[in-house]
Amino acid sequence: MELNNIKPCEIVFKAKLFAFDYSVIFLVMVHGQICVMKVHHGRGPRRYYEPKDRELDIHVLESAAYRRLRDRGLCGCGIIPRLLGTMEKFDPKPCQPYLKMFLHDKYLPSAIFLEYIPNLEMIHLHNYTQKRMDNFLKGMQEIHGAGVRHRDPKPRNMMIVKDDSERVVWIDFDRAETYNLPVTDEQKRLLDEEEEIVLGFGDCLCLFLYLATRNATNTAYEASDIHNIGVWHGFNLNALLQSYQNLLVQARLPPDPMPTSPPRAITAENALRSKISEYVFPRVRRALRAGFDRLMAINQMNGLTPVSFDVGECAEVIDAFKPDTAYFAVALPVGTGPNRAPGDVKPSWKWSTAHANHRLLGIRNEYRQALSQVNWYMRQHNSRHGFLLTNRELVVFRRVDDGGNLELVPPIPFTFGGTAEQPQMTVLLALWYLGMLAAQDGHGGWHM
Repeated sequence: MELNNIKPCEIVFKAKLFAFDYSVIFLVMVHGQICVMKVHHGRGPRRYYEPKDRELDIHVLESAAYRRLRDRGLCGCGIIPRLLGTMEKFDPKPCQPYLKMFLHDKYLPSAIFLEYIPNLEMIHLHNYTQKRMDNFLKGMQEIHGAGVRHRDPKPRNMMIVKDDSERVVWIDFDRAETYNLPVTDEQKRLLDEEEEIVLGFGDCLCLFLYLATRNATNTAYEASDIHNIGVWHGFNLNALLQSYQNLLVQARLPPDPMPTSPPRAITAENALRSKISEYVFPRVRRALRAGFDRLMAINQMNGLTPVSFDVGECAEVIDAFKPDTAYFAVALPVGTGPNRAPGDVKPSWKWSTAHANHRLLGIRNEYRQALSQVNWYMRQHNSRHGFLLTNRELVVFRRVDDGGNLELVPPIPFTFGGTAEQPQMTVLLALWYLGMLAAQDGHGGWHM
């Protein structure tokens, strides 16, 4: 039964099922019918740095996708939950305390009401069958036939019904794109890629867990935003020494060796960030401070602005997009200046340069997804440089333009080490050099 003209006061909340950054999902009763209510945070006008050719409101994206799929008969086939109704830009006050997280939003929330399907469970090693996998692919092909691209075809959105050996359900269309029919050649290419991703799950089920711990996704950026990846030949030891060899000799720091005891295994992303904060941040900060102090003492700043290196919140946070790290001007109040070279920290099982040419498209897309995330931060702050750091390697890169074209420095492993007599580009030295580039103002400097 469809739900029409729903009023907030008519909703009886039974349970909160899931909470995400951009939405919260509840089990509710409306007009005597048990259903799922997904509430999306409201969104304001498009910002200057956001793409003009892409819808960014997740409620608009999800409701448009479900309406198209319903109109094409897919809701009745069991491939997706049935769309029961929507509630646009409503006042959350009558739904307290359940919607307290929406009370102070600048813009009103919207909601979508979906069929409640009991006994749903994410596809996993213990419930995988070839029949279910075949049905996932068939379902995705039917979704594509309706002109809808899911844009997040990962195990977290692939559900099986525990008491049904064949039924599968695709959920969460809040990143989906709905195309006019017939689709263009480029749209057809994107739909084919998505089917190849689903096929890849069947080819290599052992990668399900990897893909479930996905890199950050958002309507604002995606893997396909990265169009070309070249090599940045100018970021190397020779270029560094040509610019700063005298400074490195003159502004010396006392030895500060890394701990010699065997490190604990990195098993979680937060644990990795903690280790980076403990061992990397202070050493890079001290080196930058010593370098700028020396340059100021001999009056050779020459268009440089002293910067420091710390967590992303030390620079301005734009629209709640928070890079893991920031290079920021030390003269400005914390949290107010631009991030001159945003960076992100990833465990090596989520991102690695080895994934760039992986045989599975899904893994290749995850490689570009992380690049698109940092590229988005760089666009927000109009910065030229950025990086990705894992527990195994550092990759520094620069934007060529605003069109998703990047140049990457060959990866620098954490195992690299050097001496004054035999210098080598190490992770710490590269991060210091990146800080010096982030300090450069004027033409060709940090700002694009």
